[in-house]
Amino acid sequence: SRSQLAGQQNVITTAVPFLTITPDSRRAGMGDAGVASSPDANSVYWNAASLAFAEKNAGVATSYAPWLRSLVPGISYNYLAGYGRINKRSVIGGSFRFFSFGEINFTDDVGNPMGKFNPSEYALDVCYATQLSKHWAIGTTLKYINSNLAGTRPLNGITPKVGRSGAGDLSAIYNGKTKMKVKGEKKDLKYSVGINLQNLGAKITYSDKTNREFLPAMFKIGTAWSYDIDQYNSITAMFDLNKLMAPTPGVNILKNYT
Repeated sequence: SRSQLAGQQNVITTAVPFLTITPDSRRAGMGDAGVASSPDANSVYWNAASLAFAEKNAGVATSYAPWLRSLVPGISYNYLAGYGRINKRSVIGGSFRFFSFGEINFTDDVGNPMGKFNPSEYALDVCYATQLSKHWAIGTTLKYINSNLAGTRPLNGITPKVGRSGAGDLSAIYNGKTKMKVKGEKKDLKYSVGINLQNLGAKITYSDKTNREFLPAMFKIGTAWSYDIDQYNSITAMFDLNKLMAPTPGVNILKNYT
């Protein structure tokens, strides 16, 4: 309860938060809504199932974003994704995400320099999507995660490890049409409903098996509604609900940090 927290903030934290960074400007400009958006190469991240309805046989997307560059130089987010159709109903795809933390300086307990290091994290994803019908599609994604935050040399009596883990996504999407009246004339209104269970996998550790951290597992569900104004223009509205599925720390856990 709130009274037991005694004014403390009960913050949920996870390892490798870079997995939740929006990789493309299209969905970022719509408030990170995209689980039911029309398919493109970035759908490897948002909802792999939607790739089964992609109009083009193949696609590639890439992005680069300097991160907090006004505070710390050298931090960046790099992303590459693509897909290809293997038959009329099915698609395979993949992506590579790399997050660089720039250069950090290690010191001992009294501030003496102990060298420099460039921490980084990356994730490699492979996905498959297939149509179940002209309306339904499902998709699955497997990913390998590597998080190297401090190297492997001993620091102040502690030998850190490179964090490694595997995870997966399960996704589905439904595409349909309905009618709406525009100036007395009935016109098509396209809609989609998507769901994605994201980053489901094993905990990750940087030391030993007794100190493991949760991945940022997410439950995402959303809808998109699109109306074609004419041959060249359309308008789309999207709405997403996201829920982090990592457990909330209890009071006893909070006491360990005070």
